[in-house]
Amino acid sequence: VKYLMVFGVVVFISFLFPNNVKFKYNFEQGQTWRFEDLAAPFDFAILKTAEELETEKAEAVKDFSPYYVLNRERVDLQKARFTENFNTQLEEVRAEGQFKDVLRNPARYMDYGDRFLDKIYDRRMVEVATQHQEKRKDFVINMFRNKSEVRPQTLENLWTVDAAQNLLTDSLPYSRLPEPDFLYPLLEDLIEPNVFYNDSLTQRYKAELIENIGPARGMVRKGELIVLQNGLVTDEVYQKLVSFQSAYEQEITANKSSLWVFIG
Repeated sequence: VKYLMVFGVVVFISFLFPNNVKFKYNFEQGQTWRFEDLAAPFDFAILKTAEELETEKAEAVKDFSPYYVLNRERVDLQKARFTENFNTQLEEVRAEGQFKDVLRNPARYMDYGDRFLDKIYDRRMVEVATQHQEKRKDFVINMFRNKSEVRPQTLENLWTVDAAQNLLTDSLPYSRLPEPDFLYPLLEDLIEPNVFYNDSLTQRYKAELIENIGPARGMVRKGELIVLQNGLVTDEVYQKLVSFQSAYEQEITANKSSLWVFIG
């Protein structure tokens, strides 16, 4: 009995969709339309060609800005290291009787070092990824400052380790500190980048950008003429026919699936 019921259902569906399951038109690009005038029996989207989709994807990726992440804890870490190293070196020079002014005014030297570290880390020092090192200075990156804040930045608005080291070399001798040489090795050792390329974020947002590229580029409305009898199947007509066939087959499949669900 069970198999007879299944057979009956199959026959029933076949009567409901006798010849409509298969698209009845054969057509080729650049050929003549051999059938009657064809108007859209329902609304459907005009699908983009594979070439159009690839072009849009390429354009999107070409203008895509990679993602870098700001390490906000780096400055606090480096200042803590500076304090520790400063005190260690201070004890060493005390034992050796060197850097008399530093020994008399350690807070002045400590304050200069803290302010220098604040300055260079506030400017953001970027470690430019290998694939971006040949980019121009106006190349834009997206910088994650925290979980909820992303800001576009050009490379020229960020510092590099070399720029910070040049600042140290150029400014420390003119700091009015009597013994600036005490600070130089301490500060030079603490100049490190605090903005880094993040490949996982970059790939994630790039994939989302590509996924958001729509598959269609317009609509054909119900009743709108698609092609005339004996008319030429131009590139545009061909794409409308391909889109119509796709929409038609999807609708038939959906109708059959819905019927199976209803019967089941």
